[in-house]
Amino acid sequence: MIDILLAYYNRPSELMRAISSVQRQSYENWRLLVLDDESDTDMSASVGLLHDERIVYYRIPHQGTLAKVRNYSSRWINAEWVAFLDDDDWWHTDKLRVQMDWLSRNPTVGILASEACEETVGMEGKLDDELASKLRVRWVDSKDLAWANCVYHPSVIMKRVFFEELGGYDIHLDNWEDWDLWIRYTDRYGSIPVIDASLLHYTINPNGVTRSGVSDVRKVWERINYMYNKMEQGSFLYKKTILSKMNYFCSITDKSTKRRFLKALESVTMTPNQPGPWAALLLFWMPFKWTWALRIFIQNLRFVDVGNASKRKR
Repeated sequence: MIDILLAYYNRPSELMRAISSVQRQSYENWRLLVLDDESDTDMSASVGLLHDERIVYYRIPHQGTLAKVRNYSSRWINAEWVAFLDDDDWWHTDKLRVQMDWLSRNPTVGILASEACEETVGMEGKLDDELASKLRVRWVDSKDLAWANCVYHPSVIMKRVFFEELGGYDIHLDNWEDWDLWIRYTDRYGSIPVIDASLLHYTINPNGVTRSGVSDVRKVWERINYMYNKMEQGSFLYKKTILSKMNYFCSITDKSTKRRFLKALESVTMTPNQPGPWAALLLFWMPFKWTWALRIFIQNLRFVDVGNASKRKR
């Protein structure tokens, strides 16, 4: 049994498309929890007209971020497995079947993701059984996550017990909450397998950081600062990851973007005991070849946890 958390906020037409993609799943042992973050458009009546008892609509008090919405709604998760979906994304017809078949053949694994595409071509087709059994799987480890968030969140299915043991999402993050969760997962349980097939149609917000680089630099910097401050109690993997993210934003060579970034920093408080953010700021004036060299250095760092060297030496 799979409980699916579908976060919804003010995108009614996209929501119905996402729900339809779940209803068309060839794997039918699921329950869909539609999580309405007090949207302007209440879609409970429209969802009710679907007459599908597997779909439950929850209109919750406004939370404001996806991390808070999903954590608030985790109280209703009862199944062994939990999957995630956003209102502007949708799934391949065989997404759940392919993943559950693979997990049944690998019972020691507690999480599985897939590749994704941003085009509708092929999303309604079916994978034949022979193809599904031959799908390749790559493993996302600490080195991969140290450079970028390379796991599509709406493609993931994971055991509920792991989600609960990790404490869900960090509600202090208004973005990157999934990246933070994967970092903590790999640090605690090991690598994340990713099926080499596009089982998800993933929509990227053109106004978000992913597309526009540093669209709201003040928020980006505050987010980096917050994640950096978690390092004191975090693992070396977490430290390595955030250093890489700092270097990414500081390797921007466009002068206008740098000016916007620096102007935004005027309203951000940094203290001398935060060497990471200050070092990243210094990198803003370094030649690109030096920031690139630092990027390569960070990507290939090898850490050993003091007192637990047998656990990690990469």
